[in-house]
Amino acid sequence: MVIPQADTARDTLYSRRTQLAEQVWQLQCAMFPASRWQVQPALCVADTEAYLGHLYEAMLVFDKSLFTAHICWLHRVLQARAVPSDHLLQNLQAAKTVLRQQLTETAGPLAELYLTAACHAIEQGVAEGPLLAPAEQGSAAAQYLQLLLAGQRQAAYQLVQQLLASRWTLQEVYLHIFQASQYRIGQLWQENELSVAQEHYCTAVTQSIMGSLLPSLFGAPRCGLKLLACCTTGELHELGLRMVTDFFELDGFDTYFVGANTAAGTAVQMAADLQVDLIAISTTMTPQVSLVRQAIAHFRQTSATASIPILVGGYPFKASPGLWKQVGADGFGNDAQEALLAAHMLLKLPGTNFPLP
Repeated sequence: MVIPQADTARDTLYSRRTQLAEQVWQLQCAMFPASRWQVQPALCVADTEAYLGHLYEAMLVFDKSLFTAHICWLHRVLQARAVPSDHLLQNLQAAKTVLRQQLTETAGPLAELYLTAACHAIEQGVAEGPLLAPAEQGSAAAQYLQLLLAGQRQAAYQLVQQLLASRWTLQEVYLHIFQASQYRIGQLWQENELSVAQEHYCTAVTQSIMGSLLPSLFGAPRCGLKLLACCTTGELHELGLRMVTDFFELDGFDTYFVGANTAAGTAVQMAADLQVDLIAISTTMTPQVSLVRQAIAHFRQTSATASIPILVGGYPFKASPGLWKQVGADGFGNDAQEALLAAHMLLKLPGTNFPLP
């Protein structure tokens, strides 16, 4: 079921989320007086405003799991920063009351249902959502991560070269070294064991090493197909999409990686000018799912791009199976390997140019 736009009630939740977050905090302090001294008010209001954005998107596609995944993630983040474990539950209880009062008689109960489901997940110790941590890492992945965390960029590059010289394929390095380390880095930040600056450094090193591997990508035989890959407006996380694009390049596609923070209109024009055969759109934040939907609608409404298959990816689509259909996409991939296989099905292509890991 595709929801083309928010109804007035849910749109009120999004447009008034700052004001509503303030009301939630004030009510939380009235209901649970100790809250006022447990956390910094400005941070609490900011966290509340952020999760109201996630709630809006989840209600838009009628998917409680999308909101619950974010709340479980937020709970773990707060726990790692010594915020009392009951603080978030108290905040959610206050939010139920505020939204019941401030939203309509139809949207209010729906919001309360989603908030209740999130509370139950926290109380039952549900994990924070899929794929925040990597699968079991081998010694090479652990060594690479250790070098990143130690700031040894040159040694990390040399390790990758050693792996490639010892018959690791580029695809294996991407999936089992780069992707695995990025998942773990995100988890370390979540657990307050890594600062934002350290996280950005590690990501930048991996990006630079990937850049050094470009000559190997361009040597693959061409298949005559073109891919345009872009992130939504405001989306600054582009490394995952870059990995996807490189997999397609290795498979013989001519790829056009537009990257972060791309306005839908410019992406549509570029896709039309280049006459691409496939489009990939990525976002990592649930509140930007609407932008994915809007971008896809823009492609569909333009005659030159209306029939081009569109793949989507990113955390919201991992957290909510079937969300890709809700936004109007043609397919979804959990990672670069799955995205490539999905593309082969959509375009009715034979096997890939290389054996997949």
